[in-house]
Amino acid sequence: MEQVGTKALTQMLQEALGNLYNPLYSPPEDLLSTLRIPAGSFPKAMVEAIHAMRPDASVPDDAAIRRYHQLLCLRYVEGLTQEATAERMGISTRYLRDIQRLSVQALATHMLENLARGAQSDEPPASTSQIARELVSLEQTAPRLTASVGESLRGALSLVQMLECMRSVHVELVNINAETALAIHPSALKQVLVRGLEELGRRMPSGRISVSTEREAPELGSSLQIAMKATPAMPDGVYDLALMDDILTPHGGSVRISHGITETVLDIAVPTAEPARVHVLVVDDNDDLVTFYRAYAIGTVYDIEQVREGGAALPFAASHPLDLIVLDVMLPDMDGWELLIQLRDHPLTRATPVVVCSVIRDEELAHALGAVGHVPKPVGRRAFLSALNQAMAASRSPCGR
Repeated sequence: MEQVGTKALTQMLQEALGNLYNPLYSPPEDLLSTLRIPAGSFPKAMVEAIHAMRPDASVPDDAAIRRYHQLLCLRYVEGLTQEATAERMGISTRYLRDIQRLSVQALATHMLENLARGAQSDEPPASTSQIARELVSLEQTAPRLTASVGESLRGALSLVQMLECMRSVHVELVNINAETALAIHPSALKQVLVRGLEELGRRMPSGRISVSTEREAPELGSSLQIAMKATPAMPDGVYDLALMDDILTPHGGSVRISHGITETVLDIAVPTAEPARVHVLVVDDNDDLVTFYRAYAIGTVYDIEQVREGGAALPFAASHPLDLIVLDVMLPDMDGWELLIQLRDHPLTRATPVVVCSVIRDEELAHALGAVGHVPKPVGRRAFLSALNQAMAASRSPCGR
């Protein structure tokens, strides 16, 4: 089928993004054909495309594309309403509606340009989806394998010393939390560290890079900040952080660069590995949504399992250790409220906290039937993890269930 233009694609994307988390919505065939996306992968592909259009660090903070990208992330990745998005962005709801179409148009243009580049190149660069598949493969080969920050830094340093661009650059490790375990595969972390040192070293005819770490405890889990400080400062030039970002983002990490008077600093944030895993059972027949939940949980303490029918929840609990249950209300074989009552009455699951996650927004009924939390669909990563964190905190409290 012939590829549609930007205007037509923008119109189709507007409707499709508005229904991104609607399990009953089927994207138009023209849209799927143009973007070369299987129907079942559409929500995930849209989230990947939004992440992929993130502006480079060299783009000015006040550039329109930064605002477009922020809007798309808040509305369609985190799943916020227009009102909540406008509040987060510090603009009026009316102005947000004005620029929302421009944001979707920017996404459409970005996706069409990527398709055109892919058609013109025999060997296109690795896409975000390709990197994601590599990360999934690593996780399947060595599940829950963590990286030692000290060992990874030493390994990265030994590699970059072989590069010509690092001949006149002195790299030193200072104040390293060497034994800290990070929730990322060692191979993936090493690629991030090598690329970071290389990006700095290529712009330094000579100088020094000092690497230090600092443990932080943000709202959603603990993380380690790895700071690469290059002296002298190098404010000029475009820094390619795309590969680092593609690897870190699925793990809940991040990368950014800043320039001071005397030094340029590349900051890498990676979640730390927690010793105790939390086993979560999601009772929901929507496989796409559960795929998002699993993506949200990367780099956290939560392991996500799924059953698609309510009748399978209690048998699953009988043969698997469970710490938490996430329950949809609209299930194919039974009413979710009825299942919640059964879970609260059954000795196997009586003490297991339940979070209701559904398009049925009845928080009062959820709590009345014994749920410890309620989060409405569509749900973004922050809201989802916050609900799980609060449920676990409530279950461990002396006043909890």
